[in-house]
Amino acid sequence: MRALETVNLKGSTVSVSIGVITPATDIAIFGAWAYFLTAWSWGRGYPVGSFEEIVRMQFAITAMIEDEPIGFGGINLTANNDNSNEFVQWFSAWVVAPQFQRRGIGRIIHRHCIDRAVDQPGPIRATSESFHMHPFFIKEGWAIIQDKETARNEAGKPMYVYGFSRGE
Repeated sequence: MRALETVNLKGSTVSVSIGVITPATDIAIFGAWAYFLTAWSWGRGYPVGSFEEIVRMQFAITAMIEDEPIGFGGINLTANNDNSNEFVQWFSAWVVAPQFQRRGIGRIIHRHCIDRAVDQPGPIRATSESFHMHPFFIKEGWAIIQDKETARNEAGKPMYVYGFSRGE
């Protein structure tokens, strides 16, 4: 099922289609997502393969204009290399093509993922290596629960760990 959202892109209002995707039916879209992550987020040489990571998503969505994917995001229950389920929902693998960034598309993807996650049990977490995302996370209801002094990603780089408040 697809939801339509409208965004302003360079003075024109366009419809962005948001839909749930699965590896079984949308393998080409998952391939595009893996490319986006390698090209514009995780980079090459990251110790976890992007495709291997995203096909394990509990919930995954894509944002599209017409039939062209422009962004992705998901909720993952296994945010570590050993595939163990920590009973934590991780908002992860969130990426928007550079030409569509800072236009509200990432916020739309985030909202659809979080709307799904809040209906499930367990804490909701996210990570970021970059502090430039901090204002977004705080505005959307997240709080830092572990800072760069103590948190490391799979590559050993410092990162922030955020926890989402359900407003409880």
